Amino acid sequence: MRRWLLLLGLILTALLTLTGCSGGARQESWPGLIVVDDVVVAADVNQLRGLDAATGKLLWAWPETTKSNAAIGFYATPAYDADRGLLLAAGFKDRTVYAFRVDGSLREPPTLAWTFPADKEDGAKGQYVAGGTIAGDLFLIGNGDGTLYALRLDDGSLAWSFHTDDRIWNAPLVRDDTVYLTSLDHHLYALALDDGSPKWQVETAGAVAMAPVYADGSLWIGDFGYRIYRIDPQSGEVTWTFTEGKDWFWATPVAHEGMIYFTDVSGNVWAFATATNELRWHTAVNGAIFRGRGLLTPDGAKLFEPDYVHGLVYLFDTRNGQQIAWGTPPANPGRLPGDLASDDERLYTMPILIPQHVQTFDLERGELIWEYPVPEEAK
Repeated sequence: MRRWLLLLGLILTALLTLTGCSGGARQESWPGLIVVDDVVVAADVNQLRGLDAATGKLLWAWPETTKSNAAIGFYATPAYDADRGLLLAAGFKDRTVYAFRVDGSLREPPTLAWTFPADKEDGAKGQYVAGGTIAGDLFLIGNGDGTLYALRLDDGSLAWSFHTDDRIWNAPLVRDDTVYLTSLDHHLYALALDDGSPKWQVETAGAVAMAPVYADGSLWIGDFGYRIYRIDPQSGEVTWTFTEGKDWFWATPVAHEGMIYFTDVSGNVWAFATATNELRWHTAVNGAIFRGRGLLTPDGAKLFEPDYVHGLVYLFDTRNGQQIAWGTPPANPGRLPGDLASDDERLYTMPILIPQHVQTFDLERGELIWEYPVPEEAK
């Protein structure tokens, strides 16, 4: 019952509209950000924004005013193609993929290059909830209509599409010439990158909302049936299944040098050795980790995980799962449904239900460095 109430609250939160003025409006979406060089690119219901990574200073915003974006709403994490100088983002409300041309640096405002709109005959019929994946000449992005769209990066035209029987809530994984895609229809699919033709599929015990992760020669996924699967990427054979889960596995796991870390929506954290499938440790927090993906320090020694309910970031010692004290929580942390991000110096979060859209912490000490927008009392 607790899980269902929390999930209902998350979904209702995602459907709420903004309140307040443009500078201090509460963010109530499933937001996402990336860090490119010294710029944070953050997507939320209001705008797509570029912020100085060190100071939080606003460098640019698109649309320029929040009044012009009522029919857009950015929920999906943006993607950046450095080779082509393209920034890609997807609108939730208008069901449109946007590609922006970046001229030299993301510190300068990008210009719109092309769109893949919903009103096209082959356009999306549902909402874009998650970000996409750049692979070769294609941008691959899943939609709430159950379709994976493969768009040509040069002009946004549709190269191919693949339809599943339920919503797609995460970005696909691409390795070599294969696309690995999960769906709430209880399946993991392997598709040919060049034309989207199916290679194999695996049925799971529950819906799969996370992206697959490649570690130690295998694909790893968890489902809403409380299970974790290890799968051969060539044949689709399930080589191992963990059946002792306690709740839904939603957040995409993180892996590093022989270890992989899963979380569930009841706040359990599980650490497995990828060579042997051995459960090294299991710990729990008094919260809930929904779709927000954690992150590891560069050396893999520490694991950060976002707690949706309390809006806190927890830090764990990856050797034993022991929780480590980290910083002082903000007075009003909001909630954390999105992925954590880092540039190996700072940790970035996108809280919801508070005026601040981005909060940035010192990665080592946990001290709050800056917030955007700046709180009124700090101006």
